Amino acid sequence: MEQVLRLASAPINWGVGPLDPQNPDPERVLDAIAEAGYEGCELGTYGFFGNTAEQVLPRFKARNLALVTTWHQVDLARPLSDAATEELRTVCGILQAGGASVLLISDLITPERMAVVARVDERPDAWWSDEEWQQARQTLLAIAAIASEYGLIVAIHPHVGGHIESGSEIRRILDLTEGDPIYLCLDTGHIRIGGSDPIALLERECGRLRHVHAKDVDGGVLEKLRSGALTYDEAVEAGLYAPLGQGIVDWQGLKRGLAACDYRGWVVAEQDRIMHPNDPAPWELNRRNAEFLRGLFKI
Repeated sequence: MEQVLRLASAPINWGVGPLDPQNPDPERVLDAIAEAGYEGCELGTYGFFGNTAEQVLPRFKARNLALVTTWHQVDLARPLSDAATEELRTVCGILQAGGASVLLISDLITPERMAVVARVDERPDAWWSDEEWQQARQTLLAIAAIASEYGLIVAIHPHVGGHIESGSEIRRILDLTEGDPIYLCLDTGHIRIGGSDPIALLERECGRLRHVHAKDVDGGVLEKLRSGALTYDEAVEAGLYAPLGQGIVDWQGLKRGLAACDYRGWVVAEQDRIMHPNDPAPWELNRRNAEFLRGLFKI
């Protein structure tokens, strides 16, 4: 059976994090994504493309771009608050209207965990307790129940700065949710930075894979981050996320692994960066990373 992969981009490639007046023009971002030949784009930070489906979707449709998914962080070690539930429903409603099928969920990013990125195994004081792990499963199930009302499934996104970063943490949450309607987003960059092998995880969790973030990592910058010579933000500024194909991610392994899993979904090119107004690099790298993935997967 022929492998079917679709390529997408995301606002994080321009450094879009919290809403900021200095963020790039969303219309120009979508133009660049369409012109580079991507078929879709992630929603990114809520509000960047608009606050309602009526504001967001015309921008995507005008460029024949699919609304792919979004990354959403939740304090998984606590029951869902009313505010978190309301925010989830708003985001799920936009995704449903746009025809998306997956919601990506990460644990809440905190300063305490950001301080130990890439060194989690050495810092047991930063780990969840057994009770918090059990609550994380319950919270994920509550999120999955909400998402299902909108025709969406939940995929865990291992992410630096949250409590699902290291290899042992990723394995634990996947083991805890074995048999539950909780799936996996394979982010090759965050998993590699967290100290484990994304290709081995892909092989182990093939049946739960529902989304792919294609990131590369500069090995030299990663070593400086691990040693404590750089903070995470400093590492990103120094090029922690390399142009695709120029870092230490095993791209041929990813290609083989996705083919072996008969993965038929989205591959999102991501090269996280710190936003600098008028920086020309993201525009060129957006195009270059699309070319790399098209060449890798022959699409």
